[in-house]
Amino acid sequence: MIFGVKEYALKLEKIALDRGVELNPYNNLIKVDKNKHIATFKNVQNNNIIEYPYNLLHVVPKHNPPSFIANSNLADKDGYVDVNKYSLQHVRYKNIFSIGDSNNCPTSKTASGVFNQFPIVS
Repeated sequence: MIFGVKEYALKLEKIALDRGVELNPYNNLIKVDKNKHIATFKNVQNNNIIEYPYNLLHVVPKHNPPSFIANSNLADKDGYVDVNKYSLQHVRYKNIFSIGDSNNCPTSKTASGVFNQFPIVS
């Protein structure tokens, strides 16, 4: 998806379509040739390598949890704080709650995620 929150994703996709912006989901940037203005991507669904010429390149890096969490007893198998997605309470340590981009909730790792999670723990 263009964005992790469905409501926003639908609106952003419509804006992109209306403005003729080509979306290329499922592609990970693997190389940029700044002299030739060519960005090289690998498609995660079929492993194809794709090169795109560019004038302006906007790439959002993959989000990863901080290593101090990923390497702790707080983390799930992917390295995020392991919480109940409804209460935001840690599944093993009942005195710990987590909001934001370091927990394993199926929400976007953005300020909108924090905005929606904050009322649950406050």
